[in-house]
Amino acid sequence: MAIVFAEEFSVIILPRILAAGGVMDTRIFPPVTREQLAKKYGNICTLWLGHKPMVVLYGFRAVKDGLTTNSEDVSGRLQTYVFNKMANGKEEVQKELDAVLSPSHVICYEDRKKLPYTNAVIHEIMRFGSIVLITIPREAVKDTTVLGYQLPKDRWVLVTALLPSRALWPLPLSHTSVVLVSFVVSLLVLQFLKLQWIRRRLPPGPTPYPLVGNLLQMNFQIHHDMLKKMAKTHGNVFTLWFLNVPMVILQGFQAVKEGLTVRAEDVAGRPLTKTFHILTQGNGVMFSNGRLWKQQRRFGLATLRKMGVGKKDQEYRLQEEAGHLVEYLKKTNGKPLDPTMPVVHTVSNVICSVIFGHRFSKDDENFHRLIESIDTITAFGNSIYFFVYEMAPWLASRLLAPCKDTKSSIDFVNALLAKELESHKRKQKSDENQDFIDYYLDEIDKTKGDADATYDEENLMQTIFDLFLAGTETTATTLRWALLYMVVYPDIQAQVQKELDAVLGCSHAICYEDRKKLPYTNAVIHEIQRYSNIVLIALPRQSMKDTELLGFPVPKNTIILANIDSVLTDPGKWETPDQFNPGHFLDKDGNFVNREAFLPFSIGHRVCMGELLARMELFIVFATLLQAFTFTLPEGVKEVSTKLVFGSTMKPPPYELCAIPRITFMGWFNPFHSCGLDASVSRQAIFDKDKLVKVAVKMLTISQVFVALVVFLLIMQFLKLQRVRRRLPPGPIPLPIFGTLIQLNFQFNRDLLMKLAKIHGNVFTLWFGWAPVVILNGFQAVKDGMTMHPEDVSGRLVSPFFRAMAKGKGIMLATGHTWKQQRRFALRTLRNLGLGKRGLEHRVQEEAHYLVEFFASMKGKPVDPSFPLIHSVSNVICAVVFGHRFSREDETFHELIRATERLFKFAGSFIHHLYEIFPWLMCRLPGPHKKALSCYDVLSSFTRREIRMHMKRGIPEELQDFIDFYLAHIEKSKDVPRSTYNEDNMVYSINDLFLGGSETTSTTLNWALLYMVANPDIQEKVQKELDAVLGPSQLICYEDRRELPYTNAVVHEIQRFSNIISVGMPRVCVRNTTLLGFPLKKGTIVFPNIASSLYDPEQWETPRQFNPGHFLDKDGNFVSQEAFLPFSTGHRVCLGENLARTELFIFFANLLRAFTFRLPEGVTEINPEPILGGTLQPHPYRVCAIPR
Repeated sequence: MAIVFAEEFSVIILPRILAAGGVMDTRIFPPVTREQLAKKYGNICTLWLGHKPMVVLYGFRAVKDGLTTNSEDVSGRLQTYVFNKMANGKEEVQKELDAVLSPSHVICYEDRKKLPYTNAVIHEIMRFGSIVLITIPREAVKDTTVLGYQLPKDRWVLVTALLPSRALWPLPLSHTSVVLVSFVVSLLVLQFLKLQWIRRRLPPGPTPYPLVGNLLQMNFQIHHDMLKKMAKTHGNVFTLWFLNVPMVILQGFQAVKEGLTVRAEDVAGRPLTKTFHILTQGNGVMFSNGRLWKQQRRFGLATLRKMGVGKKDQEYRLQEEAGHLVEYLKKTNGKPLDPTMPVVHTVSNVICSVIFGHRFSKDDENFHRLIESIDTITAFGNSIYFFVYEMAPWLASRLLAPCKDTKSSIDFVNALLAKELESHKRKQKSDENQDFIDYYLDEIDKTKGDADATYDEENLMQTIFDLFLAGTETTATTLRWALLYMVVYPDIQAQVQKELDAVLGCSHAICYEDRKKLPYTNAVIHEIQRYSNIVLIALPRQSMKDTELLGFPVPKNTIILANIDSVLTDPGKWETPDQFNPGHFLDKDGNFVNREAFLPFSIGHRVCMGELLARMELFIVFATLLQAFTFTLPEGVKEVSTKLVFGSTMKPPPYELCAIPRITFMGWFNPFHSCGLDASVSRQAIFDKDKLVKVAVKMLTISQVFVALVVFLLIMQFLKLQRVRRRLPPGPIPLPIFGTLIQLNFQFNRDLLMKLAKIHGNVFTLWFGWAPVVILNGFQAVKDGMTMHPEDVSGRLVSPFFRAMAKGKGIMLATGHTWKQQRRFALRTLRNLGLGKRGLEHRVQEEAHYLVEFFASMKGKPVDPSFPLIHSVSNVICAVVFGHRFSREDETFHELIRATERLFKFAGSFIHHLYEIFPWLMCRLPGPHKKALSCYDVLSSFTRREIRMHMKRGIPEELQDFIDFYLAHIEKSKDVPRSTYNEDNMVYSINDLFLGGSETTSTTLNWALLYMVANPDIQEKVQKELDAVLGPSQLICYEDRRELPYTNAVVHEIQRFSNIISVGMPRVCVRNTTLLGFPLKKGTIVFPNIASSLYDPEQWETPRQFNPGHFLDKDGNFVSQEAFLPFSTGHRVCLGENLARTELFIFFANLLRAFTFRLPEGVTEINPEPILGGTLQPHPYRVCAIPR
């Protein structure tokens, strides 16, 4: 037998017979084996397969001579088992196919059920062929023994494929399957019987199944409704099986209390499951056991007492954080907000001040990541991924994203804690310990030589972790429920506020001792804890020895779960357990009453270590918030869901509320509190006639004081403005409140700025309200101001209106890190999509073709060109962003264009200026500003709809448009810290591209046609050049501008003369800097007057005339001009400049090659003056497009 290696094809030619007889299984020899054989034995060698010799031919010469010199001698085929079978098998398959199917029948997959023999042959081919000789490598996860051999951890294991082995297939396929299934079933039956044997000695419960226990009946979750149903069936003490592990459940107050207190020491252990192990490694307080737990817990309790928890010493930290929270909510001005982040931030800072000795600012990126990490870790508990991890940790940790996220969150928290620990170790030790870490490090030093001590840095880190985990999520979630219940039950909120006003007044700093004087408020807080019941089931306990639990024998290491929810809703202990009723904690005289069944912090030896701190936080923060605000639902929202969101803690569903400052009747005098003059004048108070008369008398005197106070404040403000303006460039004198807006006649246009420049110079200051604005006028000032220190003036002013519109996201109105990431991504993506290259030109050429067709269809009749122009330009942006265009009949697209136009018309209007000065007032009044914001919402809704369609379609292998690129980048940067790539930024970036790339270009083209009508000689020259250089059917591309200097000059002059953006978008100094010799502080607004550069008489021969010669030399060649800055300059130069240039040239050249534009018959002149707005639009006009 001979095997031939044909190396040039990297395959093996079928064996040929050298001697009669012989059966073999074919095998593929890898190239390396062939080379080794040839090197060692030559190009002709012999191998033995059992007792059969096999001659191997290697290389071209050996193959050619061996198979051609005596070709007849080696012309046979080796008859292996499979080859013999195939001869008969082929006829049998064909026979079955002919019998069952007609010759013209189209074979489908369902036909396999009617073709058993054919189906069997296909399966046998897969089995016997065995194309995968070796499975994907495995790896030993620990030291082990395999078939008697020692296998070290991390050693790779290669398992050869078993399907080809005839030794493993002595029986038909179906029979082997029966044997395998029978074996598996037998194991499952044995496991089932074993579970039934064990459960006899435990409390009753549902029947467990092998492998999964009761997880299927539990739907892989533990929640209160399921436990209540099981308790009704099996009693208040029953057993559930978690995989193969029994858990004893205690249901109802009596069972929980007796189960955890009668033999408290016996059930004081904590099971260290696989999840808890990666979380704590058995260290710290929460999940440790034995002597380690006792020492850590005792030290923790003692240290918290030393630091003043439960005493006056600790209260100042809580009062400080409550104050910060009140200040934050005041700044929302009663606008809807989700309270989650500010509440979590406040509670977390309390823990930080206790542990680290300092608080974090709201802008601290590490603090935000810490909060997010804690949230990720707690969300993992009681999720399906938690149970999957417990079943198969090695698989889940490698394949499931939530498991990976949880592990990375744990690593981040540990890294942050380690950083804080190192900071404490580096600082000089003081005589008095300041925080928990100081106390612990001191204890480590004291017990250094004690062999029994468990105080070390690992336990310190884990104890801090435990305090964070238990002390932030639980208290913050309870406060979130508290605000939700106050919104849902406004009468209860009003009663709390009434009690606070009557007992404490308005300026009293609330302390924990005040709870004794505020029984109703205290009762409401207790009821919030009871009714929300955020910890559904207490952390699991474990029996430390064989013991007895409520009459049931419980073996050592049995897990015990106490259902806290069943205690707090026990109908035997609470009058209305399923209702929110503060009366549960009040007697008939309204005094506060403690309830035995109130166990939100658990009971027994493992009761929550931070109970006292949590009680203080809840009381002080809740009372402070209701003292300062009335919480209501946003306008238009009539109800809010109170359904639990299941997890490690039971969270409320996401909601928004409005924090309305409690304004008094004399609100102008004392705007932030209802107790300013008299409790009787509060909005919440009940008036009678006598009180109103008294208040009116008071008001008469106070109004005079108020007027004097206002006049005094205005004078002080005026003097302050004069002092501040000395350090700024010169300008008109600002007045209090309005700044220089009165002198500007509440307008801001290019001509006015140029007049002021003649008086105050090319760098001067205007005042918008209290904000100074530095104006740059003329080419030199604009260029130097924007390019000498471009990084210093690269910020973007996010004024009140634009903040309400874009929320500081996207590109155009974003700043700092967000702006840099979004702009960099957009530039790169536009390049990838072909911007500035031939790749994108076909989209512009396609739209130019549609535009020409539209004008041709008018057959020379008068038409307003504005809509077809903006439709075509917008469709280019749509093609880039959405990957498709819209037809002219699409009503949704029409609505989008109308919304864009309204938005630009509103910008720069009188109402717009009023909004910027009085945002707190204007946001509450109806008017054009509301319509403008709703127009932006139309654009956002349109964009989100397109994004949803892309997400539903999925990300293609070859990315087609901007949304595809962005969605792919979101996935790519999901785990990148400080990434700003999310759906909101995608929506606002697309909005920016649409607003910046549709209105501006279409308005410029609108001016272009107007100028061609007004200057027919220039139109004729352009057409003459187009006819001379380009053929009538030649496709116009952007590169053609080099051969069309006059046409290119006209396009540039149109941009210069129309100058549709009269003043550039405002910049903001991002640091203290010097601008053209003037020192400017960080945050100063800088406006470059682009019009002054395009009309600068020092740069242009005839700046106020339409003259294409500005861009031509004496020989008629195109010349770029340094002062041509229609796209601005510096770091904030227009993102879509290349696309706009391409569009303007291709659209303009195509239109003038196809048509001559004229005024309609009877119209002799056209208005060249612009309409002021976000862009400078021409007055509406009509033209006739005469085909050439």
